[in-house]
Amino acid sequence: MRDAGGRELDKTVNLRGHLDVLLSSGFINSWACDNDRPLQPLTIAVLSGGTEIAFAIANHYRPDLADAGCGTGWCAFRGRLVVPVSQLRGMPLSLHEVGTGQVLHNVPELPELDMPVPPASTVGDIIAQDPTLLGDISRLKGCGRVLDAFIRQHGVEEFVGAAFLYVLNRPVDHPALTAYTNLIRQGHQEPLNVLRELADSAEYRAKPGTLVAPCHPSFPFRDS
Repeated sequence: MRDAGGRELDKTVNLRGHLDVLLSSGFINSWACDNDRPLQPLTIAVLSGGTEIAFAIANHYRPDLADAGCGTGWCAFRGRLVVPVSQLRGMPLSLHEVGTGQVLHNVPELPELDMPVPPASTVGDIIAQDPTLLGDISRLKGCGRVLDAFIRQHGVEEFVGAAFLYVLNRPVDHPALTAYTNLIRQGHQEPLNVLRELADSAEYRAKPGTLVAPCHPSFPFRDS
């Protein structure tokens, strides 16, 4: 595989991406991820005829991407177009990963969707559009592989301790550490379900915290 300039690419790089749709409000919706390093968001560019028309970081959440196993699901982007949508109708477009120059997707043309700019009038709207904030624990559903890797590297007890600090913002108590550690080791509890239980606990609901998203540098289950 070669990049846009014809240079041979590192075959160990496992990048994926797709151009989805043009928006009448002047944006392009797409996604891109590194399946080998799903917590590292990709910087991408969209080109038309060799000219860059959009630039973005692919770090927003989409549940359909999580369901499809595209990274952790936190790999979508909405890039602002630098030219009017009308100039791109019927034009070929290509999706590029900036770091490697790899072409992830080529299309002869993209469909256009009549969609206004999303509102940001409430706290919920702002959180939903901020890629550094989780918003809801269900948005970790694509992180099972990441949590399993953390446990392989650091151990079950370290994971349980990190889970309590992440969700409840406190150290884990000994009874809970023993209980959750045994459940995970015996295969009776998935790591992701531990996070869900903590987020659904009376303790968390009494004092809900703002959880960082997987792409945030302080997400505790990142590769060390």
